[in-house]
Amino acid sequence: MQAYNNYLYDSDNKARIADSNAILDQGGSISFDLCKNKIDTILISGDLSNILSGQSDKDTSTTDVTIERFCPSDSSKNFKINGVQIRKHGQSTLNYPITSMKFWLNKSKEGSVPLYEST
Repeated sequence: MQAYNNYLYDSDNKARIADSNAILDQGGSISFDLCKNKIDTILISGDLSNILSGQSDKDTSTTDVTIERFCPSDSSKNFKINGVQIRKHGQSTLNYPITSMKFWLNKSKEGSVPLYEST
């Protein structure tokens, strides 16, 4: 934060830089709504408890999620995919608190998955 403050202090266009980096809510946490309106953002939603747990069995970590992309510079690149299957990926990373993940767009526990749904 100190480096950002120093950069902002020494810059000529402080208002534009501050506005471009305004992604914190009043409590100081990163706001998803502010991010998705400023930068390309991907939201993965669903029951991620198996993915984020400390378990190290990649097969039982499998769950279905929804993936949404928000592109403020070009809304034609926005998309939403329902029923994407996700699981932990890679033997060496299975014990990490947040690990690499593998996605399948053609598999789902709930049936067929459309390629994408435009938002």
